Amino acid sequence: MRLSLPTSIFQLALIGFLLATLPLSIALVNTFVQIDRLSAQMQLAVSDSAQAVEASRTIMAQVLNMERSTGQYLVLRDPAVLQRYEDQRGQLGKAIVLLESLPSGESLLDRLSQLREQEQVLYDKLREVVGTPEPQVQDEPPRLAEQHNLTRLVRPIPFEVAQMVAQRSDVITRQMEQMQGLLLLQALGLIPLALILAVVFSVLISRPLRRLGAAIHRLGAGEFSTPVKVSGPQDVRELSEHLDWLRKRLSELDEQKQTFLHHVSHELKTPLTAIREGTELLCDEVVGTLNPEQTEVAIILRESGLQLQAQVEALLNFNAALAQEKPQQQEIIMLDTLLPEIIDKHRLAMRARKITVQTDLQAVSLCGEHDQIRTLLDN
Repeated sequence: MRLSLPTSIFQLALIGFLLATLPLSIALVNTFVQIDRLSAQMQLAVSDSAQAVEASRTIMAQVLNMERSTGQYLVLRDPAVLQRYEDQRGQLGKAIVLLESLPSGESLLDRLSQLREQEQVLYDKLREVVGTPEPQVQDEPPRLAEQHNLTRLVRPIPFEVAQMVAQRSDVITRQMEQMQGLLLLQALGLIPLALILAVVFSVLISRPLRRLGAAIHRLGAGEFSTPVKVSGPQDVRELSEHLDWLRKRLSELDEQKQTFLHHVSHELKTPLTAIREGTELLCDEVVGTLNPEQTEVAIILRESGLQLQAQVEALLNFNAALAQEKPQQQEIIMLDTLLPEIIDKHRLAMRARKITVQTDLQAVSLCGEHDQIRTLLDN
């Protein structure tokens, strides 16, 4: 099955966010599982320890009671005492079964097995005493006590239970240390992985956007020769295609503008040259002598023709300056020096229109391209 690529920046960002948070989510879930498992083990250990301590206490108490009941029965032959012994025996058996069901050491299990066997032998002999005449069993209490000393057998049980609880505590402690080490390794592995994924998808998202920005900057700078082709999600590719279409349109418009300007300059220069030649002939009085008024008009026509030619050339130069890829040389321009030159250039035209210009200029300077500033002020 072929995986489909993201079709938009939004989908790419969403996938990146999900993949970047996936390791952290895995770490969080694993931490929760480990802590829950350790908590369950600790609860089980506490419960087992409490049951083991209680069972050991029950065994100690019931063994003492059973030995006491044994002596009383052999002396009194009271059936109620025998019944009490059997009840105590039943509680002892339950405590032994409970303690054997808990995680215990081999020594404790062997001791419980010996206790069960010794108690069973003692109980069997008590059952034999039931049918024996009383004079024959007068020496039975001390002899049974010597042969079946259950108290001596169960005396180490509390210590062994305490040792078992300590071992369980050590196991839990080791498991906690192992879990801490595992979580530390998990953090050292998954957190850098999440950061790497975040950086990778940040680059995948920002790189096509930077390329689009560079393409737009080139279009703004008038560079129409480089095609706009940006790879990435579908919406980025579509925007790249639109920008390339815009580049082609701007290139066509720029070519049309250049063609138009060249055509206009050619169309203007032809009649302008004829006008200048005619005014020069008038000024040189080739066609006849001119009176002062006619001479002044001829001079005005000649100056106007020169001014018109200068404006056409300035327009072409200004358009060429805009089309240049490199900025022109910047210099310090003194306006108080440049303005009088421009005003003097228009002196005849202003006199013909009866315009008087008074200048009261201060020393002002600016940084720029000299010809462009001159053209701007001249217009």
